Amino acid sequence: MVPEFFQFFVSLCLCGAGLAEAQSPVPAPSVAPASPEFLDHYNFHLSADALSSGDERFSWQTHFGGDLDLVDYVPGREDDTRAILAPYPWDYLLGSIHWLDGFGIDDPPRLLDELGVEGAWRRYFEALTAAARTGLFDSLSHPDVVKIFGVRPSREVVEELHDGFAVAVADTGVAVEVSTAGLHKQVGELYPDPHLLAACRARRIPATMASDAHYPDVVGRDFDRARELLRSAGYETITVFDARKATQVSFDE
Repeated sequence: MVPEFFQFFVSLCLCGAGLAEAQSPVPAPSVAPASPEFLDHYNFHLSADALSSGDERFSWQTHFGGDLDLVDYVPGREDDTRAILAPYPWDYLLGSIHWLDGFGIDDPPRLLDELGVEGAWRRYFEALTAAARTGLFDSLSHPDVVKIFGVRPSREVVEELHDGFAVAVADTGVAVEVSTAGLHKQVGELYPDPHLLAACRARRIPATMASDAHYPDVVGRDFDRARELLRSAGYETITVFDARKATQVSFDE
């Protein structure tokens, strides 16, 4: 399916786009140590090797300078994650949190049910801050995905968590992703919340833009909405990466 993604990038003139191969390279601490068997099961090395091989079907870097990957953050496994990622010539690494303390953020068994709404939100933003501070990631995907079910604590708590996160990661250089995927989830809105994005902008935290497309025909979906959100927060550019070096480009180009 990878070549089909590239065809859509070209047809939509997404010349600063990149392809992210979604993987969790290490299991949670409660499962098992990272092992060749685990990684082979998830085809992590196979995917990374293929996309960095120079195969003409995956020659995105030759044409535009984008590349791959998305890595699920597992607290306590930072050194393992770093070691597994080290052999590959990534252009960028996207960090995300889908599982935390053995519970799902967007799948059952849910952290929301285990800790309650406010407890889950506080634990999620605590982990998201830790992920940003590891230096493992260039951008944080769907940064407030904890809202996916449309369930939130009080607005006062939500904004407290947004502001605390922005203050805590402002010096890391990590970007936050504006993702259109949330428009097609139960929450029915963009990631991140306008207040979170404005808090990040106020502290000069850069931004990236994504559609989180799991299928080629979803590439670039609702980018007009993403641009509107970026403008409303005061952004004039988004961040693109080449060999993990960040460059600012207009999101209207």
